[in-house]
Amino acid sequence: MDKVAKHVILLVADDVSGRLFSRLYNEGKLPNLKLLGDKGIICDKCVTSYPSITLPTQPNLMTGAYSGYYPKSGSGIPVYHWFDREANPPQYRHYSALHALRQTHEIEDKVKTLFEQIGEGNSYSIVQYCSRGVTKVFPPNKFIAAIFFLFAIVLSKKPENSHKIVTKRLIDVFKNPKRFFGNSKLPKAVTALYFLTDSLMHEYGFDSERYLQSVLDLDVEVGKVIDALQKLGIYDDTIIVFTSDHGNYKAEKAKDLEPFIKSKGLVPFSKKTGKGDFDCSFGSVGFFNFPGTNKNWKLHPTLDELKHFKPTNSQEEINLIEMMFEIEGVKYVYYRGNKNTPENGTIHIRMKDENGNIHNAQIDYNGDTTRYSFEDMDVYRYSEDSNASKLLDGNFHTIEEWLKYTYSVDFPMIPDQLMRYFINPRSCDIMVSTVGTVCYNYEHGETKNDHVYSHDIGLRESMHVPLVIGGSETLLTPRKLEYCKTTDIVPTLVKLLGKEPHPSVKGKSLVN
Repeated sequence: MDKVAKHVILLVADDVSGRLFSRLYNEGKLPNLKLLGDKGIICDKCVTSYPSITLPTQPNLMTGAYSGYYPKSGSGIPVYHWFDREANPPQYRHYSALHALRQTHEIEDKVKTLFEQIGEGNSYSIVQYCSRGVTKVFPPNKFIAAIFFLFAIVLSKKPENSHKIVTKRLIDVFKNPKRFFGNSKLPKAVTALYFLTDSLMHEYGFDSERYLQSVLDLDVEVGKVIDALQKLGIYDDTIIVFTSDHGNYKAEKAKDLEPFIKSKGLVPFSKKTGKGDFDCSFGSVGFFNFPGTNKNWKLHPTLDELKHFKPTNSQEEINLIEMMFEIEGVKYVYYRGNKNTPENGTIHIRMKDENGNIHNAQIDYNGDTTRYSFEDMDVYRYSEDSNASKLLDGNFHTIEEWLKYTYSVDFPMIPDQLMRYFINPRSCDIMVSTVGTVCYNYEHGETKNDHVYSHDIGLRESMHVPLVIGGSETLLTPRKLEYCKTTDIVPTLVKLLGKEPHPSVKGKSLVN
Protein backbone atom coordinates (compact mmCIF):
# COMPACT_ATOMS: atom_id res chain seq x y z
CA MET A 1 0.00 0.00 0.00
CA ASP A 2 1.64 3.24 -1.20
CA LYS A 3 -0.50 5.63 0.82
CA VAL A 4 -1.62 4.98 4.38
CA ALA A 5 -4.19 6.54 6.67
CA LYS A 6 -3.07 9.06 9.26
CA HIS A 7 -6.05 8.54 11.53
CA VAL A 8 -8.60 5.80 12.19
CA ILE A 9 -11.87 6.15 14.10
CA LEU A 10 -13.75 3.06 15.29
CA LEU A 11 -17.37 3.69 16.30
CA VAL A 12 -19.10 0.76 18.03
CA ALA A 13 -22.85 0.93 18.55
CA ASP A 14 -23.83 -1.54 21.25
CA ASP A 15 -26.60 -3.94 20.18
CA VAL A 16 -27.50 -3.09 16.57
CA SER A 17 -28.36 -6.02 14.31
CA GLY A 18 -27.34 -6.36 10.69
CA ARG A 19 -30.98 -6.99 9.87
CA LEU A 20 -32.19 -3.63 11.22
CA PHE A 21 -29.22 -1.77 9.79
CA SER A 22 -29.80 -3.18 6.30
CA ARG A 23 -33.47 -2.13 6.34
CA LEU A 24 -32.76 1.41 7.51
CA TYR A 25 -29.79 1.77 5.15
CA ASN A 26 -31.77 0.67 2.11
CA GLU A 27 -34.69 2.92 3.08
CA GLY A 28 -32.35 5.93 3.05
CA LYS A 29 -32.78 6.59 6.78
CA LEU A 30 -29.04 6.46 7.49
CA PRO A 31 -27.76 9.07 5.01
CA ASN A 32 -24.40 9.70 6.70
CA LEU A 33 -23.55 6.03 7.04
CA LYS A 34 -24.67 5.61 3.44
CA LEU A 35 -22.25 8.35 2.42
CA LEU A 36 -19.46 6.31 3.98
CA GLY A 37 -20.69 2.92 2.79
CA ASP A 38 -21.41 3.80 -0.82
CA LYS A 39 -17.84 5.05 -1.27
CA GLY A 40 -16.21 2.47 0.97
CA ILE A 41 -16.74 -1.04 2.25
CA ILE A 42 -20.08 -2.22 3.59
CA CYS A 43 -21.44 -5.51 4.96
CA ASP A 44 -24.67 -6.32 6.78
CA LYS A 45 -23.61 -9.91 7.57
CA CYS A 46 -20.50 -9.29 9.63
CA VAL A 47 -20.48 -12.30 11.96
CA THR A 48 -19.73 -11.62 15.61
CA SER A 49 -18.46 -13.98 18.30
CA TYR A 50 -20.39 -16.63 20.21
CA PRO A 51 -21.72 -16.24 22.85
CA SER A 52 -23.03 -13.03 21.30
CA ILE A 53 -22.77 -11.00 24.49
CA THR A 54 -21.01 -7.66 25.03
CA LEU A 55 -18.15 -9.64 26.46
CA PRO A 56 -16.53 -11.55 24.78
CA THR A 57 -17.63 -9.72 21.61
CA GLN A 58 -16.00 -6.40 22.55
CA PRO A 59 -12.53 -7.74 23.50
CA ASN A 60 -12.57 -9.90 20.37
CA LEU A 61 -13.52 -6.90 18.24
CA MET A 62 -10.77 -4.77 19.80
CA THR A 63 -8.00 -7.37 19.48
CA GLY A 64 -8.89 -9.31 16.33
CA ALA A 65 -8.55 -12.48 18.45
CA TYR A 66 -10.79 -14.68 20.63
CA SER A 67 -10.82 -15.68 24.29
CA GLY A 68 -9.05 -18.97 23.53
CA TYR A 69 -6.48 -20.80 25.62
CA TYR A 70 -5.17 -17.64 27.21
CA PRO A 71 -1.99 -19.09 28.79
CA LYS A 72 -0.69 -19.33 25.22
CA SER A 73 -3.12 -17.28 23.11
CA GLY A 74 -6.43 -15.46 23.43
CA SER A 75 -7.81 -12.63 25.53
CA GLY A 76 -8.86 -14.91 28.39
CA ILE A 77 -12.25 -13.19 28.83
CA PRO A 78 -14.75 -15.97 28.11
CA VAL A 79 -18.04 -14.15 28.70
CA TYR A 80 -19.71 -11.24 30.53
CA HIS A 81 -20.18 -13.31 33.72
CA TRP A 82 -17.55 -15.94 34.44
CA PHE A 83 -16.24 -17.97 37.35
CA ASP A 84 -12.66 -17.34 38.45
CA ARG A 85 -11.34 -20.64 39.83
CA GLU A 86 -7.81 -19.25 40.09
CA ALA A 87 -8.76 -16.55 42.62
CA ASN A 88 -8.23 -17.24 46.30
CA PRO A 89 -10.95 -17.76 47.30
CA PRO A 90 -12.67 -18.49 43.94
CA GLN A 91 -15.24 -15.91 42.90
CA TYR A 92 -17.57 -14.96 40.09
CA ARG A 93 -16.64 -11.99 37.95
CA HIS A 94 -18.76 -9.69 35.82
CA TYR A 95 -18.48 -6.37 33.96
CA SER A 96 -21.75 -4.71 34.95
CA ALA A 97 -21.89 -0.97 35.75
CA LEU A 98 -18.55 0.38 37.00
CA HIS A 99 -16.99 -3.08 36.86
CA ALA A 100 -16.69 -2.42 33.11
CA LEU A 101 -13.47 -0.54 33.85
CA ARG A 102 -11.77 -3.87 34.70
CA GLN A 103 -11.82 -5.12 31.11
CA THR A 104 -8.55 -3.54 30.04
CA HIS A 105 -6.68 -4.95 33.04
CA GLU A 106 -8.09 -8.46 32.59
CA ILE A 107 -7.23 -8.92 28.91
CA GLU A 108 -4.34 -11.37 28.85
CA ASP A 109 -1.05 -10.22 27.33
CA LYS A 110 -0.97 -12.94 24.66
CA VAL A 111 -3.17 -10.72 22.52
CA LYS A 112 -2.70 -7.06 21.61
CA THR A 113 -5.38 -4.40 21.36
CA LEU A 114 -5.74 -2.10 18.36
CA PHE A 115 -3.77 0.56 20.25
CA GLU A 116 -0.89 -1.79 21.02
CA GLN A 117 -0.72 -2.96 17.40
CA ILE A 118 -0.54 0.47 15.78
CA GLY A 119 2.59 1.54 17.66
CA GLU A 120 3.57 5.01 18.80
CA GLY A 121 1.33 8.05 18.56
CA ASN A 122 -1.55 9.64 20.43
CA SER A 123 -4.71 7.60 20.85
CA TYR A 124 -7.98 8.00 22.71
CA SER A 125 -10.77 5.70 23.86
CA ILE A 126 -14.24 6.89 24.84
CA VAL A 127 -16.32 4.51 27.02
CA GLN A 128 -14.52 1.60 25.34
CA TYR A 129 -12.63 -0.24 28.04
CA CYS A 130 -10.93 -2.94 25.99
CA SER A 131 -8.28 -0.31 25.42
CA ARG A 132 -4.98 -1.42 26.86
CA GLY A 133 -2.14 0.61 25.38
CA VAL A 134 -4.26 3.68 24.68
CA THR A 135 -2.77 7.10 25.52
CA LYS A 136 -5.93 8.36 27.26
CA VAL A 137 -9.26 6.77 28.13
CA PHE A 138 -12.52 8.40 29.19
CA PRO A 139 -13.88 8.07 31.82
CA PRO A 140 -10.44 7.50 33.40
CA ASN A 141 -11.59 6.09 36.76
CA LYS A 142 -14.63 4.89 38.71
CA PHE A 143 -15.37 8.28 40.26
CA ILE A 144 -15.54 10.15 36.95
CA ALA A 145 -17.28 7.19 35.33
CA ALA A 146 -20.02 7.32 37.97
CA ILE A 147 -20.55 11.05 37.34
CA PHE A 148 -20.51 10.51 33.57
CA PHE A 149 -23.09 7.72 33.57
CA LEU A 150 -25.29 9.60 36.04
CA PHE A 151 -25.22 12.71 33.87
CA ALA A 152 -25.63 10.84 30.60
CA ILE A 153 -28.47 8.56 31.63
CA VAL A 154 -30.29 10.11 34.56
CA LEU A 155 -29.85 13.88 34.40
CA SER A 156 -30.12 14.41 30.65
CA LYS A 157 -33.54 15.33 29.32
CA LYS A 158 -33.41 12.28 27.06
CA PRO A 159 -31.21 9.20 27.69
CA GLU A 160 -30.20 9.31 24.03
CA ASN A 161 -28.26 12.47 24.80
CA SER A 162 -25.42 10.20 25.87
CA HIS A 163 -24.74 9.78 22.13
CA LYS A 164 -24.07 13.51 21.90
CA ILE A 165 -21.70 13.48 24.87
CA VAL A 166 -19.61 10.72 23.28
CA THR A 167 -19.50 12.46 19.89
CA LYS A 168 -18.58 15.85 21.36
CA ARG A 169 -15.63 14.34 23.16
CA LEU A 170 -14.51 12.53 20.00
CA ILE A 171 -14.58 15.74 17.97
CA ASP A 172 -12.87 17.74 20.73
CA VAL A 173 -9.89 15.40 20.78
CA PHE A 174 -9.23 16.26 17.12
CA LYS A 175 -9.92 19.97 17.57
CA ASN A 176 -7.72 20.42 20.63
CA PRO A 177 -5.33 17.46 21.06
CA LYS A 178 -3.07 19.44 23.41
CA ARG A 179 -5.83 19.55 25.99
CA PHE A 180 -5.97 15.76 26.03
CA PHE A 181 -2.38 14.68 25.36
CA GLY A 182 -0.21 17.61 26.40
CA ASN A 183 1.04 17.98 22.82
CA SER A 184 -0.50 19.16 19.55
CA LYS A 185 -0.25 15.85 17.65
CA LEU A 186 -3.58 14.60 16.31
CA PRO A 187 -4.61 11.12 17.49
CA LYS A 188 -3.68 8.19 15.31
CA ALA A 189 -6.60 6.11 16.59
CA VAL A 190 -9.83 6.91 18.44
CA THR A 191 -12.46 4.41 19.52
CA ALA A 192 -15.90 5.23 20.91
CA LEU A 193 -18.68 3.07 22.27
CA TYR A 194 -22.27 4.28 21.93
CA PHE A 195 -23.54 2.20 24.82
CA LEU A 196 -27.12 3.31 25.38
CA THR A 197 -28.62 1.46 22.41
CA ASP A 198 -28.09 -1.76 24.38
CA SER A 199 -29.88 -0.50 27.50
CA LEU A 200 -32.83 0.74 25.44
CA MET A 201 -33.05 -2.53 23.52
CA HIS A 202 -33.23 -4.62 26.71
CA GLU A 203 -35.73 -2.29 28.35
CA TYR A 204 -38.04 -1.42 25.44
CA GLY A 205 -37.18 -3.83 22.63
CA PHE A 206 -35.66 -3.52 19.16
CA ASP A 207 -39.17 -2.98 17.81
CA SER A 208 -39.84 0.07 20.01
CA GLU A 209 -39.85 3.65 18.75
CA ARG A 210 -37.45 4.66 21.51
CA TYR A 211 -34.79 2.15 20.47
CA LEU A 212 -35.30 2.80 16.77
CA GLN A 213 -34.88 6.52 17.26
CA SER A 214 -31.64 5.93 19.16
CA VAL A 215 -30.28 4.06 16.13
CA LEU A 216 -31.37 6.85 13.79
CA ASP A 217 -29.70 9.32 16.16
CA LEU A 218 -26.43 7.43 15.70
CA ASP A 219 -26.44 8.37 12.03
CA VAL A 220 -26.74 12.03 13.02
CA GLU A 221 -23.70 11.61 15.27
CA VAL A 222 -21.72 10.04 12.42
CA GLY A 223 -22.65 13.07 10.31
CA LYS A 224 -21.23 15.38 12.98
CA VAL A 225 -17.93 13.47 12.94
CA ILE A 226 -17.71 13.64 9.13
CA ASP A 227 -18.47 17.38 9.14
CA ALA A 228 -15.87 18.10 11.84
CA LEU A 229 -13.14 16.16 10.03
CA GLN A 230 -13.91 17.96 6.76
CA LYS A 231 -13.71 21.37 8.46
CA LEU A 232 -10.38 20.41 10.01
CA GLY A 233 -9.13 19.35 6.58
CA ILE A 234 -8.25 15.80 7.65
CA TYR A 235 -11.21 13.81 6.30
CA ASP A 236 -9.22 12.47 3.33
CA ASP A 237 -6.55 11.16 5.71
CA THR A 238 -9.02 9.42 7.99
CA ILE A 239 -10.73 6.03 8.00
CA ILE A 240 -14.07 5.84 9.84
CA VAL A 241 -15.47 2.45 10.85
CA PHE A 242 -18.99 1.88 12.16
CA THR A 243 -20.02 -1.49 13.57
CA SER A 244 -21.76 -3.22 16.46
CA ASP A 245 -20.81 -5.95 18.89
CA HIS A 246 -23.92 -8.14 18.52
CA GLY A 247 -27.49 -8.25 17.26
CA ASN A 248 -30.63 -9.15 19.21
CA TYR A 249 -33.85 -11.19 19.46
CA LYS A 250 -37.09 -11.38 21.42
CA ALA A 251 -37.65 -14.44 23.61
CA GLU A 252 -41.08 -16.03 23.72
CA LYS A 253 -41.29 -15.52 27.49
CA ALA A 254 -39.30 -14.84 30.66
CA LYS A 255 -39.10 -17.30 33.55
CA ASP A 256 -37.71 -17.47 37.07
CA LEU A 257 -35.01 -20.15 37.43
CA GLU A 258 -34.81 -20.06 41.23
CA PRO A 259 -37.74 -22.44 42.02
CA PHE A 260 -36.23 -25.13 39.79
CA ILE A 261 -32.80 -24.76 41.38
CA LYS A 262 -34.24 -25.09 44.88
CA SER A 263 -36.27 -28.14 43.87
CA LYS A 264 -33.02 -29.91 43.02
CA GLY A 265 -31.40 -29.07 46.35
CA LEU A 266 -28.70 -26.99 44.69
CA VAL A 267 -27.19 -24.07 46.63
CA PRO A 268 -25.75 -21.09 44.71
CA PHE A 269 -22.09 -20.30 45.30
CA SER A 270 -21.51 -17.55 47.88
CA LYS A 271 -18.63 -15.10 47.47
CA LYS A 272 -18.74 -14.52 51.23
CA THR A 273 -18.38 -18.14 52.32
CA GLY A 274 -16.63 -19.53 49.24
CA LYS A 275 -19.08 -22.46 49.33
CA GLY A 276 -21.96 -23.67 47.21
CA ASP A 277 -22.94 -26.23 44.60
CA PHE A 278 -22.87 -24.08 41.47
CA ASP A 279 -22.54 -20.65 39.92
CA CYS A 280 -24.59 -19.62 36.91
CA SER A 281 -25.54 -16.74 34.65
CA PHE A 282 -28.41 -17.50 32.29
CA GLY A 283 -30.28 -15.42 29.73
CA SER A 284 -31.34 -17.74 26.93
CA VAL A 285 -27.82 -19.16 27.01
CA GLY A 286 -26.80 -20.46 30.42
CA PHE A 287 -23.28 -20.94 31.82
CA PHE A 288 -23.15 -23.42 34.70
CA ASN A 289 -20.04 -23.91 36.84
CA PHE A 290 -19.62 -26.73 39.36
CA PRO A 291 -16.84 -27.72 41.79
CA GLY A 292 -14.60 -30.66 41.00
CA THR A 293 -13.33 -33.52 43.16
CA ASN A 294 -14.31 -33.19 46.84
CA LYS A 295 -16.21 -29.99 46.05
CA ASN A 296 -12.94 -28.28 45.16
CA TRP A 297 -13.73 -25.12 43.17
CA LYS A 298 -10.17 -24.94 41.88
CA LEU A 299 -10.89 -27.96 39.69
CA HIS A 300 -13.30 -28.49 36.81
CA PRO A 301 -15.43 -31.59 37.44
CA THR A 302 -14.96 -34.71 35.31
CA LEU A 303 -17.84 -36.09 33.27
CA ASP A 304 -18.34 -38.79 35.88
CA GLU A 305 -18.56 -36.16 38.61
CA LEU A 306 -21.13 -34.20 36.59
CA LYS A 307 -23.21 -37.35 36.22
CA HIS A 308 -23.04 -38.22 39.94
CA PHE A 309 -23.35 -34.90 41.73
CA LYS A 310 -24.51 -34.66 45.35
CA PRO A 311 -26.35 -31.34 46.03
CA THR A 312 -26.09 -29.76 49.46
CA ASN A 313 -29.83 -29.91 50.17
CA SER A 314 -30.64 -33.33 48.74
CA GLN A 315 -29.99 -36.93 49.76
CA GLU A 316 -29.88 -38.13 46.18
CA GLU A 317 -27.22 -37.80 43.49
CA ILE A 318 -28.28 -36.13 40.27
CA ASN A 319 -26.99 -36.28 36.71
CA LEU A 320 -26.36 -32.60 36.00
CA ILE A 321 -26.16 -33.11 32.25
CA GLU A 322 -29.55 -34.81 32.10
CA MET A 323 -30.97 -32.32 34.61
CA MET A 324 -30.40 -29.46 32.18
CA PHE A 325 -33.14 -30.76 29.90
CA GLU A 326 -35.62 -30.46 32.78
CA ILE A 327 -35.19 -26.67 32.66
CA GLU A 328 -38.04 -25.28 30.60
CA GLY A 329 -37.01 -24.37 27.07
CA VAL A 330 -33.50 -25.86 27.12
CA LYS A 331 -32.81 -27.32 23.70
CA TYR A 332 -29.01 -27.55 23.51
CA VAL A 333 -26.54 -28.78 26.12
CA TYR A 334 -22.75 -28.45 25.61
CA TYR A 335 -19.86 -29.83 27.67
CA ARG A 336 -16.21 -30.86 27.27
CA GLY A 337 -14.84 -34.31 26.67
CA ASN A 338 -12.86 -35.93 29.48
CA LYS A 339 -9.47 -36.02 27.76
CA ASN A 340 -9.43 -32.55 26.22
CA THR A 341 -6.21 -30.60 25.90
CA PRO A 342 -5.76 -27.07 24.53
CA GLU A 343 -4.67 -28.61 21.21
CA ASN A 344 -7.04 -31.56 20.78
CA GLY A 345 -10.38 -32.64 22.13
CA THR A 346 -14.14 -32.96 21.84
CA ILE A 347 -17.11 -30.78 22.73
CA HIS A 348 -20.23 -32.86 23.25
CA ILE A 349 -23.57 -31.57 21.99
CA ARG A 350 -26.95 -32.89 23.12
CA MET A 351 -30.11 -31.52 21.55
CA LYS A 352 -33.78 -32.07 22.48
CA ASP A 353 -36.26 -32.00 19.61
CA GLU A 354 -39.93 -30.95 19.64
CA ASN A 355 -40.99 -34.47 20.69
CA GLY A 356 -38.61 -34.59 23.62
CA ASN A 357 -36.13 -36.94 21.97
CA ILE A 358 -32.44 -36.39 22.67
CA HIS A 359 -29.93 -36.38 19.79
CA ASN A 360 -26.12 -36.48 20.06
CA ALA A 361 -23.54 -34.57 18.06
CA GLN A 362 -19.99 -33.39 18.68
CA ILE A 363 -17.27 -30.99 17.67
CA ASP A 364 -13.74 -32.34 17.47
CA TYR A 365 -10.87 -29.89 17.33
CA ASN A 366 -7.28 -30.22 16.22
CA GLY A 367 -5.24 -27.08 16.76
CA ASP A 368 -7.10 -24.22 15.12
CA THR A 369 -9.46 -26.40 13.07
CA THR A 370 -12.74 -28.11 13.90
CA ARG A 371 -14.93 -30.94 12.65
CA TYR A 372 -18.68 -31.19 13.27
CA SER A 373 -20.42 -34.59 13.22
CA PHE A 374 -23.69 -36.07 14.45
CA GLU A 375 -25.40 -39.41 14.98
CA ASP A 376 -29.01 -39.60 13.78
CA MET A 377 -29.84 -35.90 13.40
CA ASP A 378 -28.02 -32.79 12.19
CA VAL A 379 -28.69 -30.58 15.22
CA TYR A 380 -27.67 -27.40 13.36
CA ARG A 381 -29.47 -28.30 10.12
CA TYR A 382 -26.40 -27.48 8.03
CA SER A 383 -27.25 -30.44 5.80
CA GLU A 384 -30.31 -28.54 4.56
CA ASP A 385 -28.17 -25.76 3.08
CA SER A 386 -26.24 -26.31 -0.16
CA ASN A 387 -23.22 -24.37 1.12
CA ALA A 388 -23.10 -25.37 4.79
CA SER A 389 -23.52 -29.04 3.87
CA LYS A 390 -20.12 -28.95 2.14
CA LEU A 391 -18.48 -28.91 5.57
CA LEU A 392 -20.13 -32.17 6.62
CA ASP A 393 -17.39 -34.15 4.91
CA GLY A 394 -15.64 -35.58 7.96
CA ASN A 395 -12.69 -33.23 7.60
CA PHE A 396 -11.37 -30.51 9.91
CA HIS A 397 -12.05 -26.95 8.75
CA THR A 398 -10.66 -23.49 9.47
CA ILE A 399 -12.52 -20.47 10.80
CA GLU A 400 -12.50 -18.96 7.30
CA GLU A 401 -14.20 -22.05 5.91
CA TRP A 402 -16.86 -22.04 8.62
CA LEU A 403 -17.45 -18.35 7.92
CA LYS A 404 -17.67 -18.78 4.16
CA TYR A 405 -20.09 -21.70 4.19
CA THR A 406 -22.30 -20.93 7.23
CA TYR A 407 -22.53 -17.12 7.43
CA SER A 408 -25.99 -17.09 5.82
CA VAL A 409 -27.63 -19.75 8.02
CA ASP A 410 -28.45 -19.99 11.71
CA PHE A 411 -25.52 -20.95 13.95
CA PRO A 412 -22.90 -19.26 11.75
CA MET A 413 -19.35 -20.38 12.64
CA ILE A 414 -20.64 -22.10 15.78
CA PRO A 415 -18.40 -25.22 15.59
CA ASP A 416 -15.38 -22.92 15.46
CA GLN A 417 -16.69 -20.57 18.14
CA LEU A 418 -17.61 -23.31 20.63
CA MET A 419 -14.08 -24.68 20.39
CA ARG A 420 -12.57 -21.26 21.09
CA TYR A 421 -14.83 -20.84 24.12
CA PHE A 422 -14.35 -24.27 25.69
CA ILE A 423 -10.55 -24.39 25.42
CA ASN A 424 -10.49 -21.36 27.71
CA PRO A 425 -9.82 -22.64 31.27
CA ARG A 426 -12.24 -19.96 32.49
CA SER A 427 -15.16 -21.34 30.48
CA CYS A 428 -18.08 -23.01 32.23
CA ASP A 429 -18.62 -26.74 32.73
CA ILE A 430 -22.02 -26.99 31.07
CA MET A 431 -23.47 -24.50 28.61
CA VAL A 432 -27.16 -24.65 27.70
CA SER A 433 -29.35 -22.77 25.24
CA THR A 434 -33.09 -22.28 24.89
CA VAL A 435 -32.41 -20.68 21.49
CA GLY A 436 -34.60 -17.77 22.52
CA THR A 437 -37.73 -19.62 23.61
CA VAL A 438 -37.26 -18.70 27.28
CA CYS A 439 -35.13 -15.97 28.86
CA TYR A 440 -34.18 -16.43 32.53
CA ASN A 441 -32.19 -13.26 33.39
CA TYR A 442 -30.50 -15.18 36.20
CA GLU A 443 -27.17 -14.01 37.63
CA HIS A 444 -25.26 -15.69 40.45
CA GLY A 445 -28.23 -16.99 42.46
CA GLU A 446 -30.75 -14.27 41.67
CA THR A 447 -33.31 -13.54 38.96
CA LYS A 448 -32.69 -9.91 38.00
CA ASN A 449 -35.65 -8.93 35.80
CA ASP A 450 -38.27 -10.20 33.37
CA HIS A 451 -36.78 -8.86 30.12
CA VAL A 452 -37.54 -10.82 26.95
CA TYR A 453 -35.30 -8.79 24.62
CA SER A 454 -31.75 -10.08 24.59
CA HIS A 455 -28.87 -11.13 22.29
CA ASP A 456 -26.89 -14.16 23.50
CA ILE A 457 -28.08 -16.91 21.14
CA GLY A 458 -26.35 -18.24 18.02
CA LEU A 459 -29.06 -17.46 15.48
CA ARG A 460 -28.44 -15.01 12.65
CA GLU A 461 -30.46 -12.25 14.25
CA SER A 462 -27.96 -12.13 17.13
CA MET A 463 -24.81 -13.00 15.20
CA HIS A 464 -25.07 -10.60 12.23
CA VAL A 465 -23.92 -7.01 12.76
CA PRO A 466 -23.30 -4.12 10.36
CA LEU A 467 -19.88 -3.01 9.18
CA VAL A 468 -19.18 0.24 7.33
CA ILE A 469 -15.63 1.33 6.47
CA GLY A 470 -15.44 4.75 4.88
CA GLY A 471 -13.66 8.08 4.85
CA SER A 472 -10.55 8.48 2.71
CA GLU A 473 -11.59 7.55 -0.83
CA THR A 474 -7.98 7.20 -1.96
CA LEU A 475 -7.43 4.28 0.40
CA LEU A 476 -10.63 2.32 -0.23
CA THR A 477 -12.07 0.54 -3.22
CA PRO A 478 -15.88 0.66 -2.94
CA ARG A 479 -17.42 -2.77 -2.55
CA LYS A 480 -20.14 -4.62 -0.73
CA LEU A 481 -18.99 -7.69 1.17
CA GLU A 482 -21.26 -10.71 1.26
CA TYR A 483 -19.79 -11.65 4.64
CA CYS A 484 -16.92 -10.98 7.05
CA LYS A 485 -16.35 -11.22 10.81
CA THR A 486 -15.83 -8.68 13.56
CA THR A 487 -12.28 -9.89 14.20
CA ASP A 488 -11.42 -8.67 10.68
CA ILE A 489 -11.77 -5.05 11.78
CA VAL A 490 -8.54 -4.65 13.78
CA PRO A 491 -6.23 -6.17 11.12
CA THR A 492 -7.93 -3.98 8.50
CA LEU A 493 -7.29 -0.80 10.49
CA VAL A 494 -3.74 -1.82 11.35
CA LYS A 495 -3.02 -2.44 7.65
CA LEU A 496 -4.57 0.89 6.65
CA LEU A 497 -2.20 2.58 9.09
CA GLY A 498 0.72 0.87 7.37
CA LYS A 499 1.43 -1.63 10.15
CA GLU A 500 1.33 -5.42 10.40
CA PRO A 501 -1.24 -7.17 12.64
CA HIS A 502 0.01 -9.03 15.71
CA PRO A 503 0.44 -12.82 15.26
CA SER A 504 -2.40 -13.47 17.73
CA VAL A 505 -4.94 -11.93 15.33
CA LYS A 506 -7.40 -14.51 13.96
CA GLY A 507 -9.16 -12.07 11.63
CA LYS A 508 -7.88 -11.00 8.24
CA SER A 509 -7.56 -7.62 6.60
CA LEU A 510 -10.43 -6.60 4.32
CA VAL A 511 -8.16 -4.38 2.22
CA ASN A 512 -5.48 -5.61 -0.21
